[in-house]
Amino acid sequence: MRPRAPAPPGGPRRPARRAPFGNSRMPLPGPPPLNQADPQSGTGSGAPAGEDPAGRMTGGTHMSVLKRVGMTAMAVAALVVPAGVVVGTAGPAAAKAATTQGCPYGAVCIYPQNAGWNGGHPSHFYYSYGAHNLSNMVGVHRIYNNQSGGATMRTCTGYNGTGCQGYLPANNYIDKDMTPINSITLQR
Repeated sequence: MRPRAPAPPGGPRRPARRAPFGNSRMPLPGPPPLNQADPQSGTGSGAPAGEDPAGRMTGGTHMSVLKRVGMTAMAVAALVVPAGVVVGTAGPAAAKAATTQGCPYGAVCIYPQNAGWNGGHPSHFYYSYGAHNLSNMVGVHRIYNNQSGGATMRTCTGYNGTGCQGYLPANNYIDKDMTPINSITLQR
């Protein structure tokens, strides 16, 4: 075994390995070997990293960049995905959102007068786009837009969607005095 040169002032020297062809030497990529003893912390095996007579690296931990990246990705995945969870691709059934406060996904719901969420029991459900005429709806009612894809809802003072006011975006609600309101519209 050849004698080793003293370590440079900036830290231990990285060992070199033989190039695939010829006798030239090329530096080993990556951090220095992990088995060198750390005199301050007392860690490491203390066995020197070097070469055997055939020029193969001995000691230390040397792995390819791809292997390191793969191991890091696996470690991150293990932290992110809890044990026992099955991970798969989302199909059409998985894309459907849940009912919120008793209002089915894709609907606009109106709750009874002065009842807030009414324990998750809306009194009126509207699914189709266009105008919907209302009758006998007075006082303050909560309206929840549980539509998808940016669909909005409007309240209108006239019948058949005339004299409309504002836009209620998807996944929002409003407490509205419905006394002057005679129709609502649902639109994309």
